Amino acid sequence: EEGKNIASQMMMGMEVSEFDAMAQSAISELTNMLTANAGINYSQEGINIDISTPVLVRGKDVTINVNTEKIICIEMEANQATIEINIAIES
Repeated sequence: EEGKNIASQMMMGMEVSEFDAMAQSAISELTNMLTANAGINYSQEGINIDISTPVLVRGKDVTINVNTEKIICIEMEANQATIEINIAIES
């Protein structure tokens, strides 16, 4: 439900009745914009970062293996929707 609400807002209030490919694409675009904005902000501070394309993961009890030991987990709320952002860091 949270994903559908966010996707609806991304699509100018269009009703989103299921979390289909279009809704998932809207959420993915949001993560692209957030990641790009973070990269620009770091660049303005003289910190260069390489970013990869964000990945949308959904479901319960999902396990993901990454090839790094450094991960930042950020949980945030947006319009009563809890969003978890996991950032893998390579040095």
